[in-house]
Amino acid sequence: MDLPFPKEEESTCLMPVELRGDLGESLCLAYKTSAYFGGIYLSDDGYVLAGDIKGRSVHYPLTAEHIAALQAAERLPTPLPPYRLSLFEYALGYSYWVPLVASVIIWLIRRYVRT
Repeated sequence: MDLPFPKEEESTCLMPVELRGDLGESLCLAYKTSAYFGGIYLSDDGYVLAGDIKGRSVHYPLTAEHIAALQAAERLPTPLPPYRLSLFEYALGYSYWVPLVASVIIWLIRRYVRT
């Protein structure tokens, strides 16, 4: 899903791997999430290889075929370590909706409830 809002990508390393990125940076096996526009939508982007270039995070997507090839070459473990998004990650990823819903409820109360 590609939304027309600013996107913040974050990766969480699961384990280091003996692979290098395009610029020779060290990598780790990670899972990546993307939060859109400060909490409108959260996307679980799955496994990636993550690294750091001059303080900037980089992500290399992993397809099922790429994972299988790296596992066959014993560059990634079989099975991959499991991950699960925490309740905090979901809450943060959808946090924009809380004030929006609260604002609508307050507006409805002010409009339709007269004291």
